[in-house]
Amino acid sequence: MNNRVRLTTCMYGLFYSLLLNHLLPVKAGDFARIGVMKAREPAITGHEAFNSVVILRVMDTAILFAMASAGLAFLELPLNGGVILWLAVIGFVSTILFYIKFKAFFDRQISIMKTAFSGWRGMWIIGLTLISWMLEAAVIYGVVWNGENLISFVQAIWVNSITVAGQIFQITPGGIASYEAIMVFALGANGIAAENAYTAAVITHGLKYLFSFIAGGIAIAAYPVPAHLLKKWTRERGNES
Repeated sequence: MNNRVRLTTCMYGLFYSLLLNHLLPVKAGDFARIGVMKAREPAITGHEAFNSVVILRVMDTAILFAMASAGLAFLELPLNGGVILWLAVIGFVSTILFYIKFKAFFDRQISIMKTAFSGWRGMWIIGLTLISWMLEAAVIYGVVWNGENLISFVQAIWVNSITVAGQIFQITPGGIASYEAIMVFALGANGIAAENAYTAAVITHGLKYLFSFIAGGIAIAAYPVPAHLLKKWTRERGNES
């Protein structure tokens, strides 16, 4: 946002988003993130707030898929190459079709990204995002090692990337069940027994829930938003008016 918003605004919006995404069956928390920014920063238009969330989501997704793909290429995983190839083809074709159908929208986002990520600022943003996902992977790494199972940190990064990427379109609060299922598969591909993998998945997901509730509680205490307004934001894409 080119230093045009307060850091506290970004943090409150993020914490509200995390809390709602872990309470609601869909990722409606992002719309509350937009609403908080509009409410606290009058100089920011709804269009700018919406685009900022979209761009950050796109960047997150791109980095996650890049790390997941790198893992498939360099880790010795017992996965079917043909299935991976078909998934890659389906993903590529789907991306092209989405771009064709929503060309004007994507062109606008690309134009904004060129400005927002220009020069060293772009490298700084991408670098911080990459580090954040690696730190999240460190949680998985610690949980698995605490259970006396062997896994490298690179493997933990791949497991985290696959698991989080699988929650892009969640249908349960916080991705319950799908998160555990994907992580069990990913850990199993790295040689972790199913029982131990499930235990690690439950503990890891539980820690994420705990953090989202604590962070969300801090946001509510510091910048309380009426429940009816939150409900309106999640239904109307962040429009508080």
